[in-house]
Amino acid sequence: MIYDLIYLVDDLDMVNHLHRILLKRFGAEERVKVFTDPKRALGDLRTRSGEDLRILILLDINMPEMSGFEFLDRMVAGFFPYNIDVVVVTSSLSGSDRALANRYPRYVRDFVVKPLQMEKLGDILSGDSGSDRTFPESGFG
Repeated sequence: MIYDLIYLVDDLDMVNHLHRILLKRFGAEERVKVFTDPKRALGDLRTRSGEDLRILILLDINMPEMSGFEFLDRMVAGFFPYNIDVVVVTSSLSGSDRALANRYPRYVRDFVVKPLQMEKLGDILSGDSGSDRTFPESGFG
């Protein structure tokens, strides 16, 4: 596993719970931080900006307080370090959402349609996911 911390950022507790169960199967439960409020997740990330940690964020797009794209905008504007990888995990099948994800190559490593599968999560945790870092506007992650 290449990540020291894993942030689950989704407004739905049930989705975060399911992702925690999957991560536990990989022995990563001690590395997980769960946020239903993306603003709190950003605040916590800011406190870690000076640390030499590899961080993975599983980020939902459609959240009421702040969209996943607004979250990414704040990461870019806040000059967050390059040691943060974001995987967009969403129920959206929209080609325009995939195109928007392509606008954040500094952070976004993959675009995955929910539900997140064990095999895909294994690829993400091992660093084998989203190597080309471009997500076609059609098709599935």
